[in-house]
Amino acid sequence: MNPEPPIILTPGPVATSERTKRAMLRDFSPNEPDLLAMTAELRATMLRLANGEGFYDCVPLQGTGNAANEATLGTLVPRDRRLLIVDNGFYGARLKEIAGAIGFPFTSLDLPWSEPVSPQKLEAALDADPAIGHVMVCHVDTGTGLLNPLPPLAEVARRCGVRLIVDAIASFGGLPLDARALDLEAVVVSANKWLEGVPGLALVVARRTALEAAAGRAHSFCLDLHRQWRSYESSGRWRFTPPAQSLAALIEALRQHADEGQAARLERVGRNWRCLVDGLRAIGFATVLPDEVASPVIATFHEPGDPRYDRERFFEAMRRRGFILFRGCLTVAPTFRIGCMGAIDETVMLRVVDAIGGSMAEMGVRDGRPAGEVAAA
Repeated sequence: MNPEPPIILTPGPVATSERTKRAMLRDFSPNEPDLLAMTAELRATMLRLANGEGFYDCVPLQGTGNAANEATLGTLVPRDRRLLIVDNGFYGARLKEIAGAIGFPFTSLDLPWSEPVSPQKLEAALDADPAIGHVMVCHVDTGTGLLNPLPPLAEVARRCGVRLIVDAIASFGGLPLDARALDLEAVVVSANKWLEGVPGLALVVARRTALEAAAGRAHSFCLDLHRQWRSYESSGRWRFTPPAQSLAALIEALRQHADEGQAARLERVGRNWRCLVDGLRAIGFATVLPDEVASPVIATFHEPGDPRYDRERFFEAMRRRGFILFRGCLTVAPTFRIGCMGAIDETVMLRVVDAIGGSMAEMGVRDGRPAGEVAAA
């Protein structure tokens, strides 16, 4: 039905531009000057985006955002104090899994997955356990799209004398984040979301004093941020074979990010989200989150309660119409997610809404409302 290559609408990886794709069409040797120059450019650009120049350093790593989260916990957080993990989404729960797997002492502030963490609840959790030295929170959870506002949480952490680490994998490069103003200990970033790079490379922007203090602390040889940082500082080199094509793609993507401007990118993605949400609500679909707590990163919708709806048929129908959706479900209730980031705009989202309407018609689904609303009607 659609002869063009399908457009990815997942919350990461995201659709990339032709310029970004072309940047990967060559080979690189790890220690040659051109790759070292790209690494230096990447580190400097990330510090500018985080407003961390002079106080922070950027440590790129091979791997996923989850690997960078593990490296951050295992390297930067001392084990003589407890870590508090905010769990109000799939990726808050993932942070708990990571901490548990590496034997890190932690406690958690567990909240409904539709509820942003409030400064009052964070402060109460910190007051209840004086052994807590660090807090880690996911800025945007891509299981639902829930946004945890950072400034009030950072103020609580500062007042209580604990260090705040932010999983900004689904927010950095789009939503405002000022590491210095928020007094953050570290920010974890992925290449393949708002920055519109490709998978294979993650980054940690960490306070320099925290990196200096972390010598010999890491639980892992490969995921040791301190060792990796010292290699960059001493020689500019990666400790192990770098993900060279991912690095080249990200450098090109960051140049496009600078050309567009972060505020303009946020506005564009916000328009994508608004177009999608309004369009699907108009044909009966219901979002999991109310708009006031949702980020524009993704929109998560309840699946239709119509018995003719079939999840796999829906995904295949959308693929034939030119769109690839994330096939997993990260919520207890049956839902599907559509990512709004990437090299796409409102014209694409209008086509997505039409494609969803066509896919439902193909299955004979006449009502997009979830099961509870259909039964009550």
